[in-house]
Amino acid sequence: MKRLNRSFRRYILYIVVFLALIWAESLVHPRIAPKVDPNSGKPSNTAGINKYDEKNRSLYRLPQTKGKIRDFTSEQGNGEQIRLIPGTVTRTVDGDTVYVRLVSGDEEKVRLTGVNTPEIHHPQKGVEPYGREAADYTRSHLSGKKVYLETDINERDKYGRLLAYVWMARPSSTTDSEIRAKMFNARLLLDGYGQLMTVPPNVKYADYFQNYQREARENNLGLWGIKGTF
Repeated sequence: MKRLNRSFRRYILYIVVFLALIWAESLVHPRIAPKVDPNSGKPSNTAGINKYDEKNRSLYRLPQTKGKIRDFTSEQGNGEQIRLIPGTVTRTVDGDTVYVRLVSGDEEKVRLTGVNTPEIHHPQKGVEPYGREAADYTRSHLSGKKVYLETDINERDKYGRLLAYVWMARPSSTTDSEIRAKMFNARLLLDGYGQLMTVPPNVKYADYFQNYQREARENNLGLWGIKGTF
Protein backbone atom coordinates (compact mmCIF):
# COMPACT_ATOMS: atom_id res chain seq x y z
CA MET A 1 0.00 0.00 0.00
CA LYS A 2 2.85 2.40 0.91
CA ARG A 3 4.55 1.60 -2.41
CA LEU A 4 1.31 2.41 -4.24
CA ASN A 5 1.01 5.74 -2.41
CA ARG A 6 4.58 6.66 -3.32
CA SER A 7 3.92 5.87 -6.98
CA PHE A 8 0.75 7.94 -6.95
CA ARG A 9 2.51 10.91 -5.40
CA ARG A 10 5.30 10.66 -7.96
CA TYR A 11 2.72 10.59 -10.76
CA ILE A 12 1.01 13.73 -9.40
CA LEU A 13 4.38 15.48 -9.13
CA TYR A 14 5.14 14.74 -12.79
CA ILE A 15 1.81 16.23 -13.83
CA VAL A 16 2.39 19.41 -11.79
CA VAL A 17 5.88 19.89 -13.27
CA PHE A 18 4.56 19.33 -16.80
CA LEU A 19 1.79 21.91 -16.38
CA ALA A 20 4.23 24.41 -14.90
CA LEU A 21 6.51 24.05 -17.93
CA ILE A 22 3.61 24.65 -20.32
CA TRP A 23 2.59 27.77 -18.39
CA ALA A 24 6.14 29.15 -18.42
CA GLU A 25 6.43 28.54 -22.16
CA SER A 26 3.26 30.52 -22.81
CA LEU A 27 4.73 33.53 -20.98
CA VAL A 28 8.05 33.50 -22.79
CA HIS A 29 6.79 32.77 -26.32
CA PRO A 30 3.54 34.64 -27.05
CA ARG A 31 2.23 34.55 -30.58
CA ILE A 32 1.33 37.26 -33.06
CA ALA A 33 -2.42 37.49 -33.53
CA PRO A 34 -3.43 35.82 -36.81
CA LYS A 35 -4.52 37.89 -39.77
CA VAL A 36 -8.26 38.36 -40.05
CA ASP A 37 -10.24 38.52 -43.26
CA PRO A 38 -11.90 42.01 -43.20
CA ASN A 39 -14.96 40.64 -45.02
CA SER A 40 -15.71 37.52 -42.99
CA GLY A 41 -14.11 38.55 -39.70
CA LYS A 42 -12.47 35.10 -39.51
CA PRO A 43 -8.76 34.27 -39.51
CA SER A 44 -7.46 34.27 -43.07
CA ASN A 45 -5.70 31.27 -44.57
CA THR A 46 -2.17 32.38 -43.70
CA ALA A 47 -1.06 29.64 -41.37
CA GLY A 48 2.62 30.38 -41.94
CA ILE A 49 2.39 33.95 -40.69
CA ASN A 50 3.20 33.03 -37.09
CA LYS A 51 5.92 30.54 -37.88
CA TYR A 52 8.98 32.76 -37.88
CA ASP A 53 12.09 30.99 -36.61
CA GLU A 54 11.90 30.66 -32.82
CA LYS A 55 15.72 30.53 -32.65
CA ASN A 56 15.92 34.05 -34.10
CA ARG A 57 13.27 35.47 -31.79
CA SER A 58 14.63 38.64 -30.13
CA LEU A 59 13.30 38.32 -26.59
CA TYR A 60 15.54 39.84 -24.01
CA ARG A 61 15.33 41.53 -20.64
CA LEU A 62 15.55 45.31 -20.41
CA PRO A 63 16.95 47.05 -17.35
CA GLN A 64 14.41 48.62 -15.04
CA THR A 65 13.59 52.23 -15.89
CA LYS A 66 10.91 54.73 -15.12
CA GLY A 67 9.54 54.25 -18.63
CA LYS A 68 6.34 52.47 -19.47
CA ILE A 69 7.74 48.95 -19.91
CA ARG A 70 4.76 46.67 -19.59
CA ASP A 71 5.24 43.59 -21.74
CA PHE A 72 6.66 40.63 -19.82
CA THR A 73 8.25 40.42 -16.37
CA SER A 74 11.32 38.26 -15.96
CA GLU A 75 11.12 35.20 -13.73
CA GLN A 76 13.76 36.67 -11.41
CA GLY A 77 11.69 39.81 -10.93
CA ASN A 78 14.75 42.04 -11.38
CA GLY A 79 13.98 43.44 -14.81
CA GLU A 80 11.54 43.83 -17.64
CA GLN A 81 11.22 42.18 -21.02
CA ILE A 82 10.18 43.53 -24.37
CA ARG A 83 9.34 41.33 -27.34
CA LEU A 84 10.91 42.38 -30.63
CA ILE A 85 10.10 40.72 -33.94
CA PRO A 86 13.04 40.99 -36.36
CA GLY A 87 12.50 41.52 -40.06
CA THR A 88 13.59 43.43 -43.15
CA VAL A 89 11.64 46.23 -44.83
CA THR A 90 10.92 45.19 -48.41
CA ARG A 91 8.89 48.15 -49.68
CA THR A 92 7.17 51.36 -48.65
CA VAL A 93 3.47 52.07 -49.21
CA ASP A 94 3.53 55.61 -47.78
CA GLY A 95 5.01 57.43 -44.82
CA ASP A 96 3.38 55.28 -42.15
CA THR A 97 2.94 51.91 -43.86
CA VAL A 98 5.61 49.44 -44.99
CA TYR A 99 6.00 45.77 -45.83
CA VAL A 100 8.33 43.73 -43.64
CA ARG A 101 9.66 40.25 -44.36
CA LEU A 102 10.04 38.20 -41.19
CA VAL A 103 12.86 35.70 -40.72
CA SER A 104 10.45 32.89 -41.64
CA GLY A 105 10.03 34.40 -45.10
CA ASP A 106 6.47 35.58 -44.41
CA GLU A 107 5.71 39.17 -45.34
CA GLU A 108 3.63 41.49 -43.15
CA LYS A 109 1.99 44.78 -44.05
CA VAL A 110 2.90 46.97 -41.09
CA ARG A 111 1.09 50.15 -40.01
CA LEU A 112 3.22 52.29 -37.73
CA THR A 113 1.49 52.82 -34.38
CA GLY A 114 0.84 56.28 -32.96
CA VAL A 115 1.64 58.38 -36.02
CA ASN A 116 -0.24 59.41 -39.17
CA THR A 117 1.45 60.81 -42.28
CA PRO A 118 -0.25 62.60 -45.20
CA GLU A 119 -1.75 60.25 -47.80
CA ILE A 120 -0.42 59.65 -51.29
CA HIS A 121 -3.17 57.20 -52.34
CA HIS A 122 -6.29 58.90 -50.94
CA PRO A 123 -9.40 57.87 -52.97
CA GLN A 124 -10.87 61.39 -52.93
CA LYS A 125 -7.98 63.76 -52.15
CA GLY A 126 -5.24 61.98 -54.06
CA VAL A 127 -1.81 63.12 -52.87
CA GLU A 128 -2.08 65.23 -49.73
CA PRO A 129 0.37 68.05 -48.95
CA TYR A 130 3.70 66.66 -47.74
CA GLY A 131 2.58 63.11 -48.53
CA ARG A 132 5.35 62.39 -51.03
CA GLU A 133 7.98 63.93 -48.77
CA ALA A 134 6.86 61.68 -45.90
CA ALA A 135 6.87 58.59 -48.14
CA ASP A 136 10.34 59.44 -49.46
CA TYR A 137 11.60 59.99 -45.91
CA THR A 138 10.35 56.57 -44.81
CA ARG A 139 11.72 54.90 -47.94
CA SER A 140 15.17 56.45 -47.53
CA HIS A 141 15.43 55.42 -43.87
CA LEU A 142 13.84 51.95 -43.92
CA SER A 143 13.95 50.42 -47.39
CA GLY A 144 16.03 47.24 -47.30
CA LYS A 145 16.93 47.80 -43.65
CA LYS A 146 16.68 45.34 -40.77
CA VAL A 147 14.15 46.46 -38.18
CA TYR A 148 12.63 45.21 -34.93
CA LEU A 149 8.86 45.35 -34.54
CA GLU A 150 7.22 45.88 -31.17
CA THR A 151 3.47 45.38 -30.87
CA ASP A 152 1.13 46.92 -28.31
CA ILE A 153 -2.12 45.57 -26.84
CA ASN A 154 -4.01 45.36 -30.15
CA GLU A 155 -1.67 43.69 -32.63
CA ARG A 156 -3.80 44.16 -35.77
CA ASP A 157 -6.25 46.68 -37.19
CA LYS A 158 -9.52 45.90 -38.94
CA TYR A 159 -7.68 45.57 -42.26
CA GLY A 160 -5.40 42.84 -40.92
CA ARG A 161 -2.29 45.03 -40.85
CA LEU A 162 0.23 44.46 -38.09
CA LEU A 163 0.36 47.51 -35.80
CA ALA A 164 3.90 48.12 -34.59
CA TYR A 165 6.53 50.42 -33.22
CA VAL A 166 9.45 50.11 -35.63
CA TRP A 167 12.85 50.09 -33.97
CA MET A 168 15.79 50.72 -36.31
CA ALA A 169 18.15 49.12 -33.78
CA ARG A 170 17.68 47.11 -30.62
CA PRO A 171 16.85 49.41 -27.71
CA SER A 172 18.79 49.05 -24.48
CA SER A 173 15.86 50.65 -22.62
CA THR A 174 12.65 52.53 -23.35
CA THR A 175 13.92 55.86 -22.11
CA ASP A 176 13.37 59.09 -24.01
CA SER A 177 16.88 59.11 -25.46
CA GLU A 178 16.57 55.55 -26.81
CA ILE A 179 13.17 56.24 -28.35
CA ARG A 180 14.42 59.41 -30.05
CA ALA A 181 17.50 57.71 -31.44
CA LYS A 182 16.17 54.31 -32.47
CA MET A 183 12.38 54.28 -32.99
CA PHE A 184 11.26 55.33 -36.47
CA ASN A 185 7.71 56.22 -35.35
CA ALA A 186 9.32 58.85 -33.12
CA ARG A 187 11.56 60.14 -35.91
CA LEU A 188 8.55 60.82 -38.14
CA LEU A 189 7.08 63.04 -35.43
CA LEU A 190 10.34 64.71 -34.40
CA ASP A 191 11.22 65.66 -37.98
CA GLY A 192 7.71 66.84 -38.86
CA TYR A 193 6.72 64.15 -41.36
CA GLY A 194 3.65 62.97 -39.44
CA GLN A 195 1.10 63.86 -36.81
CA LEU A 196 0.23 62.17 -33.56
CA MET A 197 -2.57 59.61 -33.88
CA THR A 198 -3.57 58.02 -30.59
CA VAL A 199 -5.89 55.00 -30.84
CA PRO A 200 -6.47 53.30 -27.46
CA PRO A 201 -5.50 50.83 -26.15
CA ASN A 202 -2.23 51.19 -28.12
CA VAL A 203 -0.88 54.10 -26.10
CA LYS A 204 2.39 52.78 -24.66
CA TYR A 205 4.47 55.67 -26.01
CA ALA A 206 1.69 58.27 -26.43
CA ASP A 207 3.13 60.69 -23.85
CA TYR A 208 6.51 60.68 -25.57
CA PHE A 209 4.93 61.10 -29.00
CA GLN A 210 2.90 64.09 -27.84
CA ASN A 211 6.11 65.82 -26.75
CA TYR A 212 7.85 65.01 -30.04
CA GLN A 213 5.01 66.49 -32.10
CA ARG A 214 5.01 69.65 -29.99
CA GLU A 215 8.75 70.09 -30.57
CA ALA A 216 8.37 69.76 -34.34
CA ARG A 217 5.40 72.11 -34.43
CA GLU A 218 7.11 74.80 -32.35
CA ASN A 219 10.09 74.67 -34.71
CA ASN A 220 7.95 74.64 -37.91
CA LEU A 221 9.58 71.42 -39.08
CA GLY A 222 8.30 69.51 -42.09
CA LEU A 223 4.56 69.70 -42.61
CA TRP A 224 4.26 72.19 -39.73
CA GLY A 225 6.07 74.73 -41.90
CA ILE A 226 3.30 74.73 -44.53
CA LYS A 227 1.27 77.85 -43.83
CA GLY A 228 -2.50 77.49 -43.83
CA THR A 229 -2.38 73.71 -44.21
CA PHE A 230 -2.07 72.33 -40.68
